[in-house]
Amino acid sequence: MHTKKQIKKQVKKRHAGFTLIELLVVIAIIAILAALLLPALARAKAKALTTNCVSQQKQLALAWNMYADDFQERICYAGMDNSLDSRDLPFRWATPPKMPAPTPGISPEGYQEMCVRAGYQQGALYPYAPNTSLIHCPADTRYKLKAPQYSFGSVSMVGTLNGEKLIYQGQMWFQFSKRTELSHPSERYVIVEENDPRGESLGSWVFHQGTPPDFAGAQVVDSPAAFHGANSSTFSWADGHATSRRWLDAAVLADALSTDPYKYETGPTLARGPRDVYFLANGYATIANP
Repeated sequence: MHTKKQIKKQVKKRHAGFTLIELLVVIAIIAILAALLLPALARAKAKALTTNCVSQQKQLALAWNMYADDFQERICYAGMDNSLDSRDLPFRWATPPKMPAPTPGISPEGYQEMCVRAGYQQGALYPYAPNTSLIHCPADTRYKLKAPQYSFGSVSMVGTLNGEKLIYQGQMWFQFSKRTELSHPSERYVIVEENDPRGESLGSWVFHQGTPPDFAGAQVVDSPAAFHGANSSTFSWADGHATSRRWLDAAVLADALSTDPYKYETGPTLARGPRDVYFLANGYATIANP
C-alpha cells in the first residue's frame, strides 16, 4: 500500500507540466486564432494606410488651393522641371536647384529619397504643406525596390492643370492656368497616385480623355496606382477634398499593378474598362470638360 505521502508525491509529479497531447492542443488553438486574426489585422492595416493617404492627399489639395489664393487664382506648375512661364514654380522639382549633400555611406536609394524630399521642399506647395512625406504613400511597394525601379514619390499632378505644353494624340496636355477656369472643381481631380515602374515619376499625369460627354475613345496613358489593398488608389480634387477609389474593371486594375515599363503604349480603353476609364475621363479636367 502507498502511504499518503507517496500518493501526494505522485499527484504532484503528474501535474508538474504539460503532456505532449496538451501542448499540441495549445499550439493548434494558437494556430487557429492566428489564422482568424491575421487577415483581420492585415485589413485593418490596409485601411489605416488608405486613411493616411487620403489625409495626405487632402493636405496637398488644400496647399494647391492656398497657392492659388496667393497668386490671383493662378495654379502652380504641374510639372517637375523649369516651366516655360517663369512665373510658375513646379509643385516639386525632379532635380532640385539646391542638391542635398549625400551623407557618408548612404545608399543610392537613400540619396534618391533625399533628392526627392529636397525637390518638394523647394517647390511651390511646400510653404503651404511643409511635410516632405506627403508625396510618399507608405503602401507604395516601389519604395522597397533597388534603383532604378526604386521610387519615393507616389503622386503626380494632372497635366492639363498647368502641366507640360505638349500635345499627345491631338490633345494638348496643358489647358488651364487659373483655378477659376474650372467650372466643376469638386468633380475634377488634381493629384493622383501613379505607379511608374521605371522609377520616380517625371512630369505630370496624362490621360487621353476621348470625346465628352460619353468619352468615346478614352484611354489610359500614364498609369494609375493600386497601392491600397492591391486594388485601390487615392485622389485629391480641385475643391480641396480627397477620396479613395477601388478599381472595378480587371483591365484597369491590371494596368495599375503592372511593372511593365512599356505599358504606357497599351493602356486600357473605355471598351476594356467601362467603369474605371469613364471615372478617370469624367474627372480629368479639359477645356471640353471643365
